[in-house]
Amino acid sequence: MKRLGATLTKLAEIGLLRRVLSETEFAYKFRHTLDQQTAYHSLLRKDREEIHKVIGLVIERVTPDEVETLAPVLADHFSVGGDDQAAYEALDHGEDEAEVLSSRRILWVLLAERALWLEEDGQPEAAASERDRARPALDYVADHIQDDFLRQSFLNSAWLRQVGIA
Repeated sequence: MKRLGATLTKLAEIGLLRRVLSETEFAYKFRHTLDQQTAYHSLLRKDREEIHKVIGLVIERVTPDEVETLAPVLADHFSVGGDDQAAYEALDHGEDEAEVLSSRRILWVLLAERALWLEEDGQPEAAASERDRARPALDYVADHIQDDFLRQSFLNSAWLRQVGIA
């Protein structure tokens, strides 16, 4: 832990990070978004996935009373980490069908938006993988639209075509 503190202090000294005061302790943030993005994308994909899974688990353990409030954040970390089941569970807060439907809708939007971003970033294989992961959640949502016309309109929407899922 001392080594981490020393490293963060050094990065703050050279201007890459800035030290900010949270409620009870100091935290560090990147000074510029581009620095943060560069650092993030320099990690191997499998390492980024593992980091996101661990962050999700830590959030669940450290803030168990806030899991419902933090559900979209948890779902995002778990889905980026490749654990769709944990993402669904983070979003599902009961057996109520409307809540399950809402959780599937949130997850397929997260995955579809990530697919679009990956495509724009020149990573077509990774984008295709995210679209494949989004498909079951999308199908679940579509299956629960009772009206045939609305279901077809939903499945043929311009947004779904844009992200390459429709």
